[in-house]
Amino acid sequence: MTTGSRRSIINITPLIDILLVLMMIMMVITPIASHGLPAAVPERSKDQAPAETPLVLRIDRDSQLWLNQERLREADFAPRLTQLLARRADAVLFIQGDAELPFAAVASVVDRARGVGFTRAAILP
Repeated sequence: MTTGSRRSIINITPLIDILLVLMMIMMVITPIASHGLPAAVPERSKDQAPAETPLVLRIDRDSQLWLNQERLREADFAPRLTQLLARRADAVLFIQGDAELPFAAVASVVDRARGVGFTRAAILP
């Protein structure tokens, strides 16, 4: 009679198969069960005025100022911006400087625009 010890080996292959089947079921069910948050987008009223064109103040490499497509002289800077600010609901001014222009020139224009009354200035690339 042989007296040997028996070793039992756990076969994990069926457990892995069950795990993979459960993972595939969860992957298929999850996108169907997901829900987004409801969003109520306000509708534009019929009596609302059309959106205003943004004010873009451009500084070219010769330090000339352009307001949208209009050339702006140094003497007309404050009066023209004050006039435009009085007619607008938002006080946003977009400033675009030439790539070769030092940042100090752009910063001084931002300071002058804030002195006129523009509370928000965005620098465009």
